[in-house]
Amino acid sequence: MELDLSSMMTDPTLANNPWPVYAGLRDHAPAIAAPFSRSRSGKVVILSRYEDVRKALSSPELFEANGANEMGQQRPVIP
Repeated sequence: MELDLSSMMTDPTLANNPWPVYAGLRDHAPAIAAPFSRSRSGKVVILSRYEDVRKALSSPELFEANGANEMGQQRPVIP
């Protein structure tokens, strides 16, 4: 599965109904690295399952947040 994050962040249709995409990520790509030119590293890792997000948030030695607000998304950051 490949994601085009730049268009996803600005697609008004997706912004109005992101749930099918979220379900697809949880079912088929619960942890996926994707190229994203607006992040400092040029890529981001998207976690879509609760337990994976929880582990990432409680393991700063394994995961570093690069500031999601810097990515330029149109909708609020979802913790």
